[in-house]
Amino acid sequence: MWCLFAWASRYSLGVLSLAAYDQVELQVRQAAAVNFKNAVKNRWQPADPEAVTPIHDGEKTEIKVRIIGLMLSTPPQVQAQLSASLAIMSSTDFPDKWENLLPELTAQLMQVLFGRRLLVLYANSAL
Repeated sequence: MWCLFAWASRYSLGVLSLAAYDQVELQVRQAAAVNFKNAVKNRWQPADPEAVTPIHDGEKTEIKVRIIGLMLSTPPQVQAQLSASLAIMSSTDFPDKWENLLPELTAQLMQVLFGRRLLVLYANSAL
């Protein structure tokens, strides 16, 4: 039955949102992330667009805006699936269709690393 919904408009964004939602159990988030990865694998750039409904460009743009931040802010089990999804997406879209991927990835990683450095400094000053 889920296969019927998998090709619906904005389905990928829906399961991505579920994977990111911290108010649901980790197993549900992980299952949503695996489902998202499979949707990206099959629909991001399908070999036969007649047989599989591709993800629409507008939905792709929204996913690209959200994926890096979500990937860096989710538990490791979800993060692994989102990272695999990012690899699939970037293999077809980078650099021509996703020019800001590296600058955005770098900026997001710098924020995470800076935050961790502050925590370490704070912990050291408490000692």
